[in-house]
Amino acid sequence: MKTCFLTFCTLLISLISVGSIHAQPSIVVKGTYDQKEILNQALHYAEILGLDKKTHIIISFTHNINPVNLGYTQYQSEEVLGGWHQIYIRINKRKRRSVQMITLAHEMVHAQQFVMGKLKLCNNDQYSWRGSQCTDLRNTAYHERPWEREAQATSVKLYDQYKTYNLMAMRSRRNDP
Repeated sequence: MKTCFLTFCTLLISLISVGSIHAQPSIVVKGTYDQKEILNQALHYAEILGLDKKTHIIISFTHNINPVNLGYTQYQSEEVLGGWHQIYIRINKRKRRSVQMITLAHEMVHAQQFVMGKLKLCNNDQYSWRGSQCTDLRNTAYHERPWEREAQATSVKLYDQYKTYNLMAMRSRRNDP
């Protein structure tokens, strides 16, 4: 976590010093052969989900994750970072590519939930959803958690929309003289 924070600070300082902060979030992709495609996909999701320049996202495709998990999202509170949001998304590299891509959409929804304050980490195993009292995750089945239901429903739509958007962009490039 300390390394991620230092990486974020270094990137933030370099962006500010060259004056290149734009409306879109800063996204770094690691551990995949197609970083440009994943970056485009993540930027597409970020725009739809309303994630802006005060959000820094590190997306890592890794084998270093529980084999049963598809992915997960960690959030660094904006209070600690002076109004900036740090999101760390890990995607299970062992899964099929299509599963990884839907998982990316799912985890980007969690990023939005954290940034917008809908989902808050109270402590290690407790979360608050939309201002409710903190809930111990050990007492709630995964698919019964409201933030997971929202992410599941939204991620499939996001992924389908991205595939359509990407297909239209490819057709447009082919038709350009």
